[in-house]
Amino acid sequence: MKELNPSYYETTRAAQVALHYTNYQHASLFSHFSYGTVKSCSLEELPGVGNKYHLVFTEDKTSSEDVMGIHTAQILFSHTETRTAPQVNCTYNDTAKANTADDEHAFYERMRKQGKLVDGKYIPDGHGNIPAEMKPFWLLGRIASSYVMWQESSESTLYNMATVLSFQQLRPEDDFLDFEYVVLLHDMVSQEITQWSMHVRWNPTQGVKVLNYARDPRNIPFPGTAKATMSPASLS
Repeated sequence: MKELNPSYYETTRAAQVALHYTNYQHASLFSHFSYGTVKSCSLEELPGVGNKYHLVFTEDKTSSEDVMGIHTAQILFSHTETRTAPQVNCTYNDTAKANTADDEHAFYERMRKQGKLVDGKYIPDGHGNIPAEMKPFWLLGRIASSYVMWQESSESTLYNMATVLSFQQLRPEDDFLDFEYVVLLHDMVSQEITQWSMHVRWNPTQGVKVLNYARDPRNIPFPGTAKATMSPASLS
């Protein structure tokens, strides 16, 4: 086992993967995890298997109240001929988990009663603004993007979601709300910005599910002004 400097790039990249995993598993449309500080990190080199990072790090959980959480995580980057997603085992202090169940259920019921399917684009807009009625859809896109970033990460990447280019609600077939999303992801290492499409499902009891996703080869449009075809008052 080799101790690593918490500020080294290897440490930061491993912690970011753990954060993506945690957001996909535990974030909600009204609360998400943001990166804090790595307290300690060690590297376990496993010959023929890969590199396993052991981390303790903090994060700020952004919701109606800011609270601090402490994570312990093990992230294994496999060294195989066929690329596989990092294996993550992560636990965190449950006292940092904000209770947003009432907000989620209320939002879900309002969405189910909407007579019109919702869509929107450019979140945030070119000035970094997110209209209040767009915030849950932006967070849904961020949580779903966390799954893609976790699956696509390696020891040589550092992904962040840049923007929700568009989302379109699909006609419901069961008790889930279904959406098609197109997002931009930014790899801070290569500075490459890539476009991805995702089929996303959500309900307040079972959380966010990404059914499928794909990298989109189309040209990346410049973000404009956040727009939506919906009734903001009915969702506020």
